[in-house]
Amino acid sequence: MPAVSKVAQAEYKLLLQAVRSEGSPTRPQLAALCDLPRSSVSQRVKELVRSGLLVDLGEGQSTGGRRAGHLGFPQDAGTVLALELGSTHARWRLADFAASSLADGELPIVISAGEKAVLGMVETAVRDALPGLGLTVDAIT
Repeated sequence: MPAVSKVAQAEYKLLLQAVRSEGSPTRPQLAALCDLPRSSVSQRVKELVRSGLLVDLGEGQSTGGRRAGHLGFPQDAGTVLALELGSTHARWRLADFAASSLADGELPIVISAGEKAVLGMVETAVRDALPGLGLTVDAIT
């Protein structure tokens, strides 16, 4: 995606969070949920669809006008790795773009051992989990 203003970045983030929390909203629903003008939602959604971060899931029920299309995340959008590091533990979770958990784990660590040692342990645990999910490290975005 090209370089964008901070306002546009905030709107992209808001829209993606709304899709994640609502499941498969329509553009009018996104405008209401995010308190954004429909024209802004339309433009941002078009760019998110073009970039592959959102997909049109099909049309919903008509409410008297044109049927609104539902939006969602593509099945192959990627996998997200989240980490929580404490002084004595590391927690990790792999999730899809809809925030559905795919795998997670917890490891005892000594944070003072340094970033290479700690992150190396986490990397090993995550890599060990990937084959069971049918994923490779390239799937993590």
